[in-house]
Amino acid sequence: MLAELGFLSLFFTGVACALGVGLALMGIAWRHAGAIAAARNALVATLPLLLVACGLLVYAQVNGHYEIVYVNNVSQDAQPLTLKVTALWGSQAGSLLFWSLTLSSFIVAALWLNWRSEYPLMPWLMVVCGVVLGFFVMLSNVYENPFERYWSMPDGSIEAALLQPEGAQLAYPYQSPVNGDEFFHTDTTTVFPWAPEARFDGRGLNPLLRHPGMIIHPPTLYLGFTGFTIPFAFALAALLSGRLGTGWMKATRRWSLVAWMFLSIGLILGGRWAYDVLGWGGYWGWDPVENSSLLPWLTGTAFFAQRHDSGTARDAEGLEHGDDRAHLFADALWHGGHTYWAAQQCAHLRAKPASNAHGPLSGFLHAGQRGFDPLAWVAGCLRKRPRPGKPV
Repeated sequence: MLAELGFLSLFFTGVACALGVGLALMGIAWRHAGAIAAARNALVATLPLLLVACGLLVYAQVNGHYEIVYVNNVSQDAQPLTLKVTALWGSQAGSLLFWSLTLSSFIVAALWLNWRSEYPLMPWLMVVCGVVLGFFVMLSNVYENPFERYWSMPDGSIEAALLQPEGAQLAYPYQSPVNGDEFFHTDTTTVFPWAPEARFDGRGLNPLLRHPGMIIHPPTLYLGFTGFTIPFAFALAALLSGRLGTGWMKATRRWSLVAWMFLSIGLILGGRWAYDVLGWGGYWGWDPVENSSLLPWLTGTAFFAQRHDSGTARDAEGLEHGDDRAHLFADALWHGGHTYWAAQQCAHLRAKPASNAHGPLSGFLHAGQRGFDPLAWVAGCLRKRPRPGKPV
């Protein structure tokens, strides 16, 4: 029942994202305030749904539901409680789910704090945010679902699936502490004659992730990465709505500052973590997590250097889109398994080769790169203003 509830919460999160985007577009096309308000409610609903999904997964990790594939990979009985909880972001499927949760939190906060002051931009902002959030929720639903379970098939093989295959029974993993072998059975009390020491347990978190930095470092980076989605959405909403002044810049500077602050903290903590695990070579010798985090930090820093006048609005729009490209590129490295070598050298080992999410992540990044250019060109043609001034 726990896995089914988690799956349903993720599924309805995707439905809420689709409704939010569709209703926002309807409100824009028909100038219908009711549709725009309904779109806001749909996007707000994603937050409690994702909280339920994350809460169920953490409960499964703490209470040893090792029949769930993700829980088996990141938790075990001997693991401290703090690491059982933080294992939520200890591997690919869980970290994508947590990424969606942080992104949804920022979206809901932006809708709550800026709804009245920036109402003309809100419909397009909801479209952009809904598409971005919906994409990551789609990854969790289709490619990296953390609620898949082990099933014993009629032919004796073990398969991972969300729903029960025909004729299959739940399979429970057993770990042998002697030689590290793993066995499966359809109950949790079996004694294997050839391995009597094997017991129902999980594999546990990767040893390199059993570090105090695991508690705070990934959440701070996630908050930094996803936080920059809000300024990007405001910039794109200004382009799409034709409101090309500096109002959106003033509205998003605080959002950018919060995201930049979290990213700065994450970079400092990550540098220390990489040094503890790998020494100096781990940080500067290409740890993809740490170095990819530096890219949006640099573009975010440049955004703060823009003046509060129309002379640099175009530069700021470009920087915000560049920042969004950088954080999507970082996510592709984190979750996409971009190269086998990077996956092996990274102190955090969140990337893995042949990831299911690699293709969609790369495609979304490419679409974001190509889709912004014509919008920027049209906005440049429509904008009637003096040449851009010099940045501070």
